[in-house]
Order: sequence, then C-alpha cells, then structure tokens
Amino acid sequence: MKKHLLLSSALLAAISVYSQDEQAMPAGKVNNVERNAQRLLKARMPEPTVNTHSTASPAIKHTATNAKTASPPVGTWGIIAGSRNAYGVITSQNRPLNYNSAINAISFIHRCSPTYIGSPADNSGSMVAEISTDWGVTFDSTCIWSDGTYLARHPQGGIFNPPGNTNISNAYVVGMGPALNGADFNGNWFASKQLGVPGSTVYNTSASAAAGAMQYISATPITNTMVGRADFAQVCFSSTNDGKVRALSQIFGDVTATTETGQAYRGINIVKGTFNSGVFNWTGDSLMFDPIVRTRSDGPANLHKMATGEPLMAWNEAGTVGYAVVVGVRAVPTNSQSSGYQPIVWKTTNSGASWSTVPAIDFASPTFSNVLKRIDPTTTNTNVTIPQFNSIEGYGAVVDANGLLHFVSTVINTSNSNPDSVGYSQTYTMSVNSATATYNWPHVKNKRPYIYDFITDGLTWFYKKVDSMSTEAPSGTPGSGGYDENPFAVDGGTKFVTDARIQAGRTPDGKYVFVSWSETDTNFVTGSLKYNINPDIKVRSIDVIGTPTTSPGGNGAYYVMPTEFNISAVGNNSQIKGKSVMHYMSSTSSSITVSGNTASVTIPFTVTHSDGAAPPAIPFESISGNAHYFIAAKLNLFTIGIKENALGSVSNSYVYPNPASQSAILSINMKDNALVNVDIYNTIGQQVKSSKHTAQVGENNLNIDLSNLSAGIYLVNVKVGNATSTKKLIVQ
Repeated sequence: MKKHLLLSSALLAAISVYSQDEQAMPAGKVNNVERNAQRLLKARMPEPTVNTHSTASPAIKHTATNAKTASPPVGTWGIIAGSRNAYGVITSQNRPLNYNSAINAISFIHRCSPTYIGSPADNSGSMVAEISTDWGVTFDSTCIWSDGTYLARHPQGGIFNPPGNTNISNAYVVGMGPALNGADFNGNWFASKQLGVPGSTVYNTSASAAAGAMQYISATPITNTMVGRADFAQVCFSSTNDGKVRALSQIFGDVTATTETGQAYRGINIVKGTFNSGVFNWTGDSLMFDPIVRTRSDGPANLHKMATGEPLMAWNEAGTVGYAVVVGVRAVPTNSQSSGYQPIVWKTTNSGASWSTVPAIDFASPTFSNVLKRIDPTTTNTNVTIPQFNSIEGYGAVVDANGLLHFVSTVINTSNSNPDSVGYSQTYTMSVNSATATYNWPHVKNKRPYIYDFITDGLTWFYKKVDSMSTEAPSGTPGSGGYDENPFAVDGGTKFVTDARIQAGRTPDGKYVFVSWSETDTNFVTGSLKYNINPDIKVRSIDVIGTPTTSPGGNGAYYVMPTEFNISAVGNNSQIKGKSVMHYMSSTSSSITVSGNTASVTIPFTVTHSDGAAPPAIPFESISGNAHYFIAAKLNLFTIGIKENALGSVSNSYVYPNPASQSAILSINMKDNALVNVDIYNTIGQQVKSSKHTAQVGENNLNIDLSNLSAGIYLVNVKVGNATSTKKLIVQ
C-alpha cells in the first residue's frame, strides 16, 4: 500500500489539473477538397515581390553547436540558413532535408536569402545546399542553381552517392523543383554539383559550370519527349542505392489554367535521374489514375478526375521496391465505406520497370471497424461511414525492411455519400467555444484527430494507431474556423496554415519507422480552442518486427513504441518551443547505435519561420525573410535486454483512449503466451479494480472495464510474471 501512495504523490505533484471533454455539436459541413485546393493554389502562385528581412539576414555560411548532453533527444536548435520568404517550405511533402547514411552527410536545399549573391545570375531564383558531415555541428553552403532566365522555386533534393562509394568528394548534391519562366510555372529546374570534404573550395556561391549541371525542362511533352508532362516536380525526392534519384510530379491538362477543370489533374509522373559521366539524364514514368470523373460547369467533364492533394512516393533503400500514392475517389469502389477520398496506390518490385495497382483498403472489413467507430456516418445515410483521408493535416509514406508501404494519415468523416459530394465533411462546435470556432473533429472521447499508419504489402492492408492529436489546423481563409487565431500574417488575402505536417521516415535498414507531426498543448491555449496555433513537433517510432499479420483490429507484429518524443522541447529554445511551424523530418535517420545498454537513433529536423528578435515576433511573416533552424535529435528508443523480455512487454504497454470512460484498451506486445494481471488504484493507493487476461505472442488489445469508476486520476498496474509497470489513466 505504501508503495502506491508514494507513486500517487509523485503523480499528483506533476499534474495540477485536468479538464474533461466538453460537449461537441454538429455545426454544418465544409468542402475539405476545395479547402485543400485553395492551399495548393496559394503554394503554386508566384509569390509577392516583398523580399526583405525585418532584421539582418543569416550569413551565407553558418555554424550550429549541437551539444550532446543528457536524456533523449539531445541536441541544440540553431539557425543554419535564411531564405527570402517561406514559400519554399509551404508544402510538407517536399523533401529538402535528407540524410545519406553511406557518406554520413546531411543536406538541406533552400532558396537564397536577400543578401545572397549567386553566380552567374544575381536574382531571387538562386538555390543553395547546406551540407554537414558532423550531424549539424557545422554546415558548408554551396550554390547549385543560378540562372538569369529561369527562377527556381519550391526546392527539394539530397545527395546522390555512387553505389559503393564512401568518399563525399565523389558524391553530388542534387536539387529540383518548379521554375518560373516569366510569370508562369511551366517547367522544372534540375541542378547538381559535385561535393568535397568540409571546407573545400567547391562550397561557394557559384553554381556548377559543368555541362548539364543546370537543366531547365519544360513541362510540355512536345518540347521534352524524354520526361513527358511533369508539373511541379517538388515532392518526395529520393536517392537510393541503385544509383538513381527520383522526384514526383503531377500531370495537369494546363498548369496555367484558372479553372479547376482547365487544370485537369490527370495523373503523376515519376521523374528519374540516372548519372552518366558527370551528368544526370532525366526520364519520366507516367501513371494515369482512374478515379471518378466529376461533372463541372466550367469545362469538359471528362477532364476533371476526383483527386486531391499532393501525391506521395516512397522507396526502399535498394531502390527496387517503390510505391506511389494519390488520394482520390475510385471509379469502382470496393464497397460503400471505400467510396470516398482514399489512397490509390501503385507498387513496383523491379525499380519502376513496371507498376501494378494495389487493391483499395476494404473499410467494410472487421480489421478497420475501430477506424469507422471514431468518425461519424454520413448525414445522407447514417448506416454508411466513409473515411476521408485528410490531406489538410498532411500525410507521409515510407517503405520498411519487409518492403511494405506505410501510409500515415488522419481521417475525417464524409458527410454526403453522393459521388459528386464526397469531398464534404461534417464540422463541429464545442460548448466552451464560440459558434465561429468550427472543427473537423468533435474533439471528444474516441472522436479526436487520430494518426493512423495504414500498411500494405501490395495485396492486403492493416493499420496501427500511432497517436492522437489535441489540435487541428486553423483555417487560412477569412471567416473560417481558426483564421483569427492563425499565427501567420495575412498574405494576399489569406494566411499560411499551421497544420500537423505529418511525415514518415525510417532507419536505413527499414527496421524502424518514424512518424512526426506538430500539435499544440491545449493547456496553453486561451479559450480552450483546439487549433494548432503554438505547435511543437512530436515523434513516435514503430518497431518493424518480423512479418506482420492482418488479424482483426489491426493487430500484427508491427509495434508502436510507447514513448512520444517532443522534439521542440529540447533545450527550451524560445524560438522553437510553441513556434515549430513549417517543420521537416529527414526521411532517413541514422542507424541504431548502442551506448551502454541504451539503443538510440538520430534524426535531422528543420523548422522555418520569420527570423525576427528572439523570440520571433508573432504573427509570422510569410513574405519577408525567414530563417531555417536545425537540430540533430537523438531519440533513446529502448533499453537493451528489456525490450526482449516480460519487463519490456509491460514497460512498453500503454492504455488508450486516455482520458477514457466505461472502458479502455491495454495494448501490450508479448514475447510469449502469458497471463497479464491488471490492477487499478485510486490516488490514495486503494485498489478499485482487478482483472486477469490470457495474452498471446504478438500484440494484444485487452479490454479494461472502467464501469462504476468515478471521474478522476487512476494508476493502472500491469504485471506479467515478476515484471510490473504502472500507467496513469484519467477517467471521465
């Protein structure tokens, strides 16, 4: 009894107050597809001409000290570069930040600052690569694009390393993105430059003069028969061990059209760079999808297909297994539950020589019943629940060690089952907020913004619940929910959006998958608002254990590890804590390293916002100078020897939902078949519930009865054999 009393006292000292969920009420509906289209349109319009810093721009070359001190993750946030504005980081699916494990080098591609003088052309379109070989202790910068005609925008890229090479002097930095030809985006820039050891003279302000180092490729197939139509080659850069670099672009009917039908989203183009004698030869591989054709009044109906958001692409380290994803409405859905905006996926197992279509997620299957329970049915037919994959909060994709795709996303409800209206979702208000505070989720028990990892081998699907978020993106459109609280300044009548920017990455061998997102601690939000207005970066890891199974409820060998890391909290930096907007996580981390009995991994992150005084002024400025902050975050994943035994099972188990009422789930991954004892204690150490469960090898979801418990804080003691672990649980 005394042991529990001591534990309870420590818990109460750390928690001063908790609030129960308020009542949520339906408020109406919103066209999220149209909302997302407006965001994409903002990202693809030539930005305003204001290109001045509010303070002195960061220097061309920077140094950031990343002290390796105590407790995970470790590191120090520091400014590594500046850009003319924030438009270059507006898209979360860009990949400007990457780590190359073969030569232990980090690269970050960004647009030049206002004080940067590129060569041979001094204009706003120069692109710069920051390179570090010491995990961000120092960075060298080098210009990779500078052209007097084509102004580069929206950069991404990384390091091409010839197969088997370990010398950075034999490697090349590669970048690409859309380019302005006059006033229009009607082509792409592709740049490369040979690297050198740190401090080498190749790190300078002049783009490479080598033939083919800078290539502008028109988006019109007539003028470029090798690549084909490639609009906005700015997402999902990858560099794989087969000596290929790739970028993903979209295919539109007319990228300069002002109407939705005129733009005519038709498919995607995987643009591949093959290195040959110092030059990258670029080719394209088009994948034309077949979603529902939407009838529009502003043009030919057969041009507009119901797809939304940026496409995604992911490859294994070898470059043999790859996936491409578009969120759209299938022309022939599997069933009513699968008839909305959901992932359309292709897979290759031969480096892209051929692609096959992956079956749709069967949301009518019992495997996904819990996903459907957490969103409301359609208002037109309450017997049908249609998940809508929410591109507004972002989504990520990565391929693991088993060649499986992880597609990470939130889902919201679909309010109308009519095929022409499945882009609409129900909105909600909360009793503690004004009627103008509308949300995509009710933010009550079991109806929160859950982050899911949907996993497929190309034939079947299962899922893991990664985490839940306390907040959602505020609107960037005047008059919509959260617009007034949005921390960005008005730019062209709208604002940038502080969304979750969900991203996915992995260790080089693919045995661990990482998911990052940003959310706001609602304890520090005035008026109990559920908007992501003071974001911090969170990370969860997934242990890819053996071969997964697809048993009901999403159970399988893949294990979501219990620790949620707050990357923004490291060092208590006033420029980062609660201000982590426009973040990127490298799609590749370090390999797992062992120090003593602790296994850890290091992941590069960046945050970009206006570089005013410390802390930066709010609102953030999107059209004036912005600074890029960097950290190499070290995450201690597990303790050697504990992970493999009963103590590891109970230590890594977790209870959800939390808060809960009536019942909760204990998720526990077992190494052997065993009996699990669950005892619940109140805050004065009295046992109020006790149960025993027979658990099997693998992941188990055990029901915990909470009936007859009053609202409050409880301690859940989990015991397997002689191993025990205690969890906090809030009952409401």
